[in-house]
Amino acid sequence: MKDLSQHIEYLLLDHDCVIYPQLGAFRATYVPSRWSQAEDLFLPPYRSVSFDAETKESDGLFETSLSRRYRVSPVDAEVMCAEYLDYIRQELAENGTMDLGSIGVFVQENETDPLTFYPAPAGVATPALYGLDSLHMDPLSAEQRPTRRRGRRRSIVPTVKSDERNITIRISRHLANYVAATAASIILFFAFSTPVQNTHLNQPQSAGSNLFLPSHLMPSLQETPHIEPLAANEAQAEPTSKAPGEEISAPAQPRGGYAVVLASAISMKNANAFVEDLKAEGYNAEVYVKNDMVRVILPGYETAADVHRQIQQMKAKSRKYDKAWTLKIEP
Repeated sequence: MKDLSQHIEYLLLDHDCVIYPQLGAFRATYVPSRWSQAEDLFLPPYRSVSFDAETKESDGLFETSLSRRYRVSPVDAEVMCAEYLDYIRQELAENGTMDLGSIGVFVQENETDPLTFYPAPAGVATPALYGLDSLHMDPLSAEQRPTRRRGRRRSIVPTVKSDERNITIRISRHLANYVAATAASIILFFAFSTPVQNTHLNQPQSAGSNLFLPSHLMPSLQETPHIEPLAANEAQAEPTSKAPGEEISAPAQPRGGYAVVLASAISMKNANAFVEDLKAEGYNAEVYVKNDMVRVILPGYETAADVHRQIQQMKAKSRKYDKAWTLKIEP
């Protein structure tokens, strides 16, 4: 699964407010430069992030940008948002904290406690402020303080002095900082730009079919995908589209209860292969399809506590089950 906190930071480059659906709004505020008398430092300006838990109704910005970035349909983008939100809540319930990378940290020790957000001290990335750093300056004594002279401000335009044998070019530090900030903005633009590839737009399911594929089924991937929960109140399952050259078997749907989810949002071919591997290990695994979402599950548990005990046993045997989670199956 993609870490959507990186996409929040990406949107904060150009927006002062980014609303994550059903979670809250992240607001970026400009903090001006300041003088630290205790450390004799001039500190540069930055943009600090705050969190508003009351603003939960989405304005469509996050889902639309997510759909374009990963070339998925708007429905699949909403599913990705819901799954990552459930992952945040699960991390808070188990660990009491949720790290959002360079944005900040969520803290909630108990379910009854309010959700607290601590922003990163350095603030979020801002192209306009690149190249600015703190400046140490020792205070001058009364004898060393120069007399202020009135006159025109120094121009940032380079000046050229020449004689018969030498040419001297003087460049203002303001101009050098401006050029460095512009170069950093161009590099950041290409780093976060959407890659161009030959993709069939009428098959959005294939574009994100391997987002949650277990690492042992795709050894060539560089990053280990996360397996995240999806909201329990889903609609009735619909069969997934058939990719070219792929045989789709009709899996039997569980009749209710709870299940262990081991893989989510993968192709039917990979799901069937994963099920065979799990059966070889002695697990009663099945393919579960709902709302165009293909999952590999272990069904047949009456309570969530039974599922939790099963997950702990599987994690003790192998680390490849570390991202297993609990799913309530509606009959």
